[in-house]
Amino acid sequence: MRSYYLACLFAVLSAAACGSPPEPQAVNSQVESPEDEILAIANAWEARTSDSGLRSEPDKISVFTSEELRTLRFTAGAHTASQSLLRDETFHMRDGRKFSCRSEGTVDVPVRFFSKNGEPAIELTYPAVEFARQCDSPGFPEPTFKFEGSHASFVLRDENLVGFDPPLEKRSYNPAQ
Repeated sequence: MRSYYLACLFAVLSAAACGSPPEPQAVNSQVESPEDEILAIANAWEARTSDSGLRSEPDKISVFTSEELRTLRFTAGAHTASQSLLRDETFHMRDGRKFSCRSEGTVDVPVRFFSKNGEPAIELTYPAVEFARQCDSPGFPEPTFKFEGSHASFVLRDENLVGFDPPLEKRSYNPAQ
């Protein structure tokens, strides 16, 4: 009888040892959205641009230079970003005068996150807006700076938002410091 009990005990232990394999751990297969990927890098992005040129007569301005800083601030889940603009300009007039001017302001910019060829991207729709120019001396003939309404799209590459539409988009947004 003792051997019968030993055989049963052996059978129970063998069955327990040879039981079914443990359930595999569930793998988190959650895919990040383009918005998640972009905002994981930064919630604020900066683009710096500069421009210079000549204006032809009868314009009172002969030569201009400008430096512009745009800062985008995103809030997760929002359909707009807050964009602040700081623009410094220098104008040389045909009559010999020189003006240094600054324009600044903030505007809400509609934003759409999407994928472009598997890469996170954003489309910004800039509204038409006008900012006052503050110049170092009175008499500047263009007291406001006007932005025409437009749109631009940027793709995330190497932790920068690089412009691709319109094709000549020259801005690139970098994480703000």
